[in-house]
Amino acid sequence: MGKSTSWGTGAQAVFGYEDAEIVRQPFDVLFTMEDRTNGVPAIELRLAREAGRAKNERWQVRKDGSVFYGSGSMMPLRDKGGAIQGFVKIMRDLTETKRTEEAMRVQMDELTRFNDAAVGRESRMIELKQEVNDLARALGQAPRYDTGPMSEPHQDS
Repeated sequence: MGKSTSWGTGAQAVFGYEDAEIVRQPFDVLFTMEDRTNGVPAIELRLAREAGRAKNERWQVRKDGSVFYGSGSMMPLRDKGGAIQGFVKIMRDLTETKRTEEAMRVQMDELTRFNDAAVGRESRMIELKQEVNDLARALGQAPRYDTGPMSEPHQDS
């Protein structure tokens, strides 16, 4: 498995590790336990090696154990002869974007359910108005409601 050989200030800010804490450590500590169990770190290395780049967008783990939603790429570093000398990983924190998108999805789902329920109530309201109008006609009375969507009772002038 790959090991970290250098660590920049940006990585330190995002992941929380000091250079001395992470250099020479397996880089899979940055992955969730689920991803490690599923072999994602090895797959990412293989894709970077074979395709020249491995894009990823997934939950990553900070030093303190908290997670953040990261987006980035891993690419091989090659010498002049083309031999792979290591890999570079560029990552950015998209946690707020991910959480905002999830909150928006939840709100949109609720709005859709509310709208579906409102449309159902509106249809039932129109049916009830038509039934009242039919009963009024049966009694020889004028219809009491306009049966357009969500209309008000007829008002005598």
